[in-house]
Amino acid sequence: MVRGVALGLIVALLAGCDDGGGSSAEDAAVAVDGAVDAAPMVDAELDAAAQPDAADLPDAAAPDAEVGGPPVAWRLLCAACHGANGAGTDLGYELRHPVRDYAEWVVRNGRDMPGELPATMLAYGPDQVSDEELTAIFDWLDDFNQPATGTGLYLDYCANCHGRDGRGGVVGVTMVGRTASSIRRHVRGGEGGRNYPLRRLYMPAFGADVISDAELELIIDHVAGL
Repeated sequence: MVRGVALGLIVALLAGCDDGGGSSAEDAAVAVDGAVDAAPMVDAELDAAAQPDAADLPDAAAPDAEVGGPPVAWRLLCAACHGANGAGTDLGYELRHPVRDYAEWVVRNGRDMPGELPATMLAYGPDQVSDEELTAIFDWLDDFNQPATGTGLYLDYCANCHGRDGRGGVVGVTMVGRTASSIRRHVRGGEGGRNYPLRRLYMPAFGADVISDAELELIIDHVAGL
């Protein structure tokens, strides 16, 4: 019965996105919340099994107690692939501390995910997630603490493009074997301006206000060990 209710909710959400009626994520949430209220109680054991164990999350993805709950649009459109807390899953990368202009481009245009991940990032128009909802998502993702280790920093700022193992990821540009000076130059200077569609030619620049010099050295040490 519970599985049937969940499937019905998913079908309803997809229909709301595809019927051309311009339903926003917030509108869809009203229907979902009402359906959940009407559904039978889920076994406590099943409910607990659905929650990720914090001990199993990577360093960058450890939940922060002071961060509030995710926006409605995140729960409906993002959490299934990127995790309830933006920590990532087998279907999508960790997305905390996003580069906003590029992240917005990805949301609006979609993104192929060859190699490391089995899914493709779909494009979501303003009728599915509004600019205001997108800003709320980015604000929430920025509220998480900065990772304190090289592994965590790499997962947070690098793995989304170069892969969790540093061997190319979705852009096909490996980090393994790069010199420390090369990493410093590309992190600080970026690459390709704002040429977002040409993934091998674009990399955002990260200033010391985002990744400090000490944190950059932690990333370099992590990459050296891959």
